[in-house]
Amino acid sequence: MFGGLIYLITDVRGQIAAVVVLLVGYWAAMLFVPVPGVGPGVLLPGKTLADYVDRTVMPGTLYIHKNGRSIRDPEGLLSTIPAIGTALLGALAGAWLKRDRPTGASKTLGLLIASFVLLSGGWLWSRPGFAWSFPLNKNLWSSSFVLCTAGWSLYLLAVFYQVIDVWGFRRWSFFFVVIGVNAITIYLATRFIDFHGIVGLLVPMKWQVIHEQLRPILIVALEWCCLWVMYRNRWFLRV
Repeated sequence: MFGGLIYLITDVRGQIAAVVVLLVGYWAAMLFVPVPGVGPGVLLPGKTLADYVDRTVMPGTLYIHKNGRSIRDPEGLLSTIPAIGTALLGALAGAWLKRDRPTGASKTLGLLIASFVLLSGGWLWSRPGFAWSFPLNKNLWSSSFVLCTAGWSLYLLAVFYQVIDVWGFRRWSFFFVVIGVNAITIYLATRFIDFHGIVGLLVPMKWQVIHEQLRPILIVALEWCCLWVMYRNRWFLRV
């Protein structure tokens, strides 16, 4: 929501500035704001500022439990701040691709340059020898994690854009298109439809030896078939 609002009320420069403020601000808060009973800069599980905020604001509802107590959440309130930066970096990539100029391979080059910058920045920021290092950590949704994941995403986006849009090799990508045009749908559907349980009913118990190996493949196949039906009928859920 906040990523969408920032995108709507700012231009490209404003969005870049927002990413910088969000990532630097989160890093500064996590390293320099003292946690009661722990102190500042402690990034151990359950002892970070993000964990303290989550336990204070949402007691008893956190994702990770220990000894019957809610102790932390890898995607809690405070860690949403850098996640907004993740969303804005995606919006910036989309805006770059939608521009009239440059075109073709020049856009690919722009994505690759941005990928290199973000990956380098994330790697340097996460180095232990760096005075104000912020470890690359998904559970913290650290600022270095945001840069590195965005960097790899832009690299893959550049490769697929070059192959599919510039070179025109499209047929092989149909499997992924069916997923991509309704990605939000399947993401939400897994909260309401027990694909895991349905596959368990479809696979005979006598196959139990290989059942666990087949299950992830069959779950994806079942989800894809549902999305294919939607694709054939031109049913698309968009936000």
